[in-house]
Amino acid sequence: MGNRIQLHAAKAHELSAHQFVTKSQYKIIRFIIIIIKKLQREYGFAKLDEVLNELDKAGINEKRAKAAIEQLRTQGDIFEPEEKMYKTT
Repeated sequence: MGNRIQLHAAKAHELSAHQFVTKSQYKIIRFIIIIIKKLQREYGFAKLDEVLNELDKAGINEKRAKAAIEQLRTQGDIFEPEEKMYKTT
């Protein structure tokens, strides 16, 4: 994934009925979804290590990345059919 992806976001976005995120958090979340969708198209799923590798290349540390992935999973935007493998809903 050598291409850079430009994301546009307002100051805060609603992801679920009661949860708002900052512009920075929104960009990370959107980037994660884009990465998972790309890997899912290629391989049928996205391995956690591959998602974290792409995020690391974009300068997003592992702790923030894992927190955002868990947030997406908890909200139902992605799911984990097998341990450390993700798909979008």
